[in-house]
Amino acid sequence: DLGGDAATLGQHVAATIGSVGDRVYFGGNVSVVAVRTRDLTRALDVDVGDPVSAIAATPSGDRLFVALEGEDRLQIVDRFEEGVTGRIRLPGPARALRMDPLGRVLLARGAGDSVHVVSLATDAVIGTVQSAWRSDLPLVLPDGAIAVTRGDDVVVAHPETLADMRTVRGGARQFWYTMRWNGF
Repeated sequence: DLGGDAATLGQHVAATIGSVGDRVYFGGNVSVVAVRTRDLTRALDVDVGDPVSAIAATPSGDRLFVALEGEDRLQIVDRFEEGVTGRIRLPGPARALRMDPLGRVLLARGAGDSVHVVSLATDAVIGTVQSAWRSDLPLVLPDGAIAVTRGDDVVVAHPETLADMRTVRGGARQFWYTMRWNGF
């Protein structure tokens, strides 16, 4: 039920907000639904065929990456075409998704401590890194490098080869967050 001061979407499994802030995306059962934040009207309703376990939107909110329960692939939903426009094969099912703030890569939490790194330029898996999945890490840094945990340390992996570039000793004991500083 949509409209008025509330929107009831029934059972939902995952939700994300595009950084534009004009829509909230929900995945429930086998559908991806977008609701406009201004008036809570439905903006999108796409059947993806299987139950949704996670959703991540590009920073513009134009494309959604949808993980399906038990599936080793992501569905790509285009909000303008209002449907599934592609698929990305993963090494295994994704339990959670995290978007790079600049929209270059998508991190997909796999089994155990595996994190699959997906290039959004090619819609293909670059490789897999090992990291605990926390609220802050793994994290794509402004230069594209990927910060991952390794015990009490944070290791910074190269954005293309995923090879270790540097280690921040004891860094995993801290909370990590990136922000754009303009000098003020």
